[in-house]
Amino acid sequence: MAEDVHALLKAGVPMDVLLRINDLERRQLQDIAQAWFSSGSGQNPQQSLDFAKAADLRVLKGSRAEGDKCVSGGHADTGRSIYERCMDELQKVTVKALGADWRMKAYGSAETGFRVEGSDLDATVVNPFCKEKCDGLVAVEALRDKFQPLLNKHPSFWVVDEIYGAKVPILKLCFEKQLEVDVSYQNVKALRNTQFLKAYAMMDPMVKDLVVWVKLWAKSAGVCGAAHRNWADRNLFSYALTCMALYYLQVHPDLKMTRLPIKAFPLHGVREDAHRASVDDVKWSPRSRVHARELIKGFLQFYKSEFGWGYEVVSVRRGRRSSSDHEAYSALSYGHKRRLHIEDPFEHSRNLHCVLTEEREEKLWQAMRDTVHALNRGNPPAVLRPLWVLPLDGPSCPYEAPSLPATDARGRSTHLESEEPANVSPSSKALPATLLKGELGV
Repeated sequence: MAEDVHALLKAGVPMDVLLRINDLERRQLQDIAQAWFSSGSGQNPQQSLDFAKAADLRVLKGSRAEGDKCVSGGHADTGRSIYERCMDELQKVTVKALGADWRMKAYGSAETGFRVEGSDLDATVVNPFCKEKCDGLVAVEALRDKFQPLLNKHPSFWVVDEIYGAKVPILKLCFEKQLEVDVSYQNVKALRNTQFLKAYAMMDPMVKDLVVWVKLWAKSAGVCGAAHRNWADRNLFSYALTCMALYYLQVHPDLKMTRLPIKAFPLHGVREDAHRASVDDVKWSPRSRVHARELIKGFLQFYKSEFGWGYEVVSVRRGRRSSSDHEAYSALSYGHKRRLHIEDPFEHSRNLHCVLTEEREEKLWQAMRDTVHALNRGNPPAVLRPLWVLPLDGPSCPYEAPSLPATDARGRSTHLESEEPANVSPSSKALPATLLKGELGV
């Protein structure tokens, strides 16, 4: 058990996700907690059991305070996590650089709850009273001329890189010699996306379980992370993978996760009052509770064999299975191409596959295929192995395995709304040309 726990922690699995894998016995909880604290993330064995029982990230942050100390050992503020300390210092820099009306806000996995151990911190400086569109030049001038000089003098920050030529200019930092930080300017779209994903994460623990395990698997398989200087080596952003995971939960016949209204997440400010109730009152009561093992396996199996790769559109906005020729996707970029289609929930013309070359797309599909084959042989990859070691059954186990979606004689889903485009070969499942190797259905 101890070896499995160490492998899980080394892979970056958050403890609150680990603790929801199954109803663990008291002894197992103690083993997990002791392994966690002995790994350097905590120093008080008396807190182990309480810590292990805490399946909430807010409790987790407080328990991890000792492990979040600066490498140099110069910080005695053990009551706050490194993320909280970093945000506090960034806010002080923001006020000095731009004034009291400006705020530094975190976005991405640190806010949505989809963070894995070792994740960096994404933050952007915003003015809640400013509704004007910010262009790249204004962002560069703010980051370069106002923030960077102050950060260069700050004892806890190191400027690692300046990516000012990107669509969203980024100042890359390192905080307390261990936390990577990406700072942007007026990146309100990222804040909106974060609020959107966070709302889904709060619907049910299964959502977080699936997204976190998908991210861990993708990272270990080398198919996640688009921020690469060499365009040919770029992979999907974690945002796109998260959309794929949410879509799977939405369209699965045994899960049918509730769709959240896009209009409830405006670009500026808090949710509009007219749509607040439409989000706060949304409830999802899954027909069955699915173990994390079955969630990740079902996700990979779905996109390997059952998803209409090349014509079906991953659309969290609509939450229903449709091909790219449907009128709802008339604005989708490259919808006519035989590629993986992932619609941005807010920018309907944006296809999130845009960072992928065909070769990298092939690698993604092959990684899914290889992992499914390995799981069917009972040989899960190292990052997923702890899920196959920990027990599934037990008198108090609430989990059930979902049934696979129905397919017709061609292996295609019977739930797609519109007919397959005439120029797509049904036998090929419309995979990219580089994937047409007769692998489907194996």
